[in-house]
Amino acid sequence: MRNKIFPTAFGLAGLLALAGLLINPPRHVLGNTAGHVLKFDSVPAGGSVDFPIPVAQTPIWVAVSSSPLNHGTQTPSEVMYAVINQDPKSSQFSWVGTNNDGSVQAGTSIPTGSGPLIASICGGACPGPNAELLVGSDAVIPGTLTIKNNEAPGTMPLNFVVTMVY
Repeated sequence: MRNKIFPTAFGLAGLLALAGLLINPPRHVLGNTAGHVLKFDSVPAGGSVDFPIPVAQTPIWVAVSSSPLNHGTQTPSEVMYAVINQDPKSSQFSWVGTNNDGSVQAGTSIPTGSGPLIASICGGACPGPNAELLVGSDAVIPGTLTIKNNEAPGTMPLNFVVTMVY
């Protein structure tokens, strides 16, 4: 009898412990994540904004939503995002970026690496993006990203919301 009760009780205790971890995971499972939101209102057509990404020694998730000031919704979406990892000594970074149509590209900020485009938002089919997330100018601040409003001068400004999780 003891041989049947012990494994059953041990299995039941294991399942309860696993359920407890799923409902209330310990801090070391979640990591020390923090979310930061930046808002850039009314970036003029042809204009851009620069912002640094933190050196976090962990991949950073960067999501950018753009919204034209015409109160419409753009198709296929108004969101682009990337996962970026920055080297703390060189400030160079690598990424996998996802465009608003779901297409993906990967690259690096090393000058001989890929181009500066990380992700883009196109109104309809790309090319011809309305907005781009680009490698910024390291001459200004190392580890900088740039969001560019590619609309023709004289057309509508865009609002951007950037969420970084690291």
